[in-house]
This record gives sequence, C-alpha cells and structure tokens, in this order.
Amino acid sequence: MFNLADKYQLESFRFDEDGLRVGVRGDARIINDQRRQKRAARIDAVPFRGSGGVFDPDKETIAGFDGQNARLNKDFFANAKAQS
Repeated sequence: MFNLADKYQLESFRFDEDGLRVGVRGDARIINDQRRQKRAARIDAVPFRGSGGVFDPDKETIAGFDGQNARLNKDFFANAKAQS
C-alpha cells in the first residue's frame, strides 16, 4: 500500500479497522519510522469502521419535494458499511 501511495503521491490510505486493524496499524507505524529515517514523507493509515456511524448523519441522502420529506443519511443507512 505504501508503494501505491508513493506512486500516486497520496498522503494517506484507509484500511478496514473492523478486520485487519492490529497488523495494519503496527506495520504502518514501523514503515513510517523507516520512512522518517530516509526523510521520506509520512503516509497515514486511516482506519475505516464499517460498523461505525454514518458519515454526515444530518445531510440529505434523497431530497424531498419542495423541501418536504427529505431522507437524511442517519435515517437511510444503518451504518458506515451500508453507506459506503
């Protein structure tokens, strides 16, 4: 993942924290320590929790007619996984 992040000049990537969390977090820390010694840019491993809450819960998912009966993310999706 770090090679792809370098190739596409990314500053971060997301990983499934509900699944591989321990390995990715620890490996990312070690790799970033090695990158720091080489004066390479840090690449942040950002956890994604599918079981977590929805993003922008009060944002409209489906707009209602004339502003009525709008469906909000929190009313439409059960969790972040369903929203994604």
